[in-house]
Amino acid sequence: MNSEIESRQLPQPADLADVLDANKEATEEVKQVADHLAVVHAVLEQGVPAGAAEDVGLATEQTAQLGKQLEEAADKLDKVNEQLATEVDARKSTEGRA
Repeated sequence: MNSEIESRQLPQPADLADVLDANKEATEEVKQVADHLAVVHAVLEQGVPAGAAEDVGLATEQTAQLGKQLEEAADKLDKVNEQLATEVDARKSTEGRA
């Protein structure tokens, strides 16, 4: 009976697999946004009209900071994906023995 209660409280491998898939999708979206932001940053650094130099300079600085934040978020998501994948695999192997 104890194992029944425990199995109800813990997400099942299929549920974790769904979470892992959603997390992987979010990771890819974050990486794509970071890539696009890097392109925008590069364009902003290329050339600046005479009157807009200060505004573009601030925008360039902000895109660089946002890019770093996105990279850090993507790294964290990658680590979570690895942990979820390990947990899913562990539960699948345990489920197969039960």
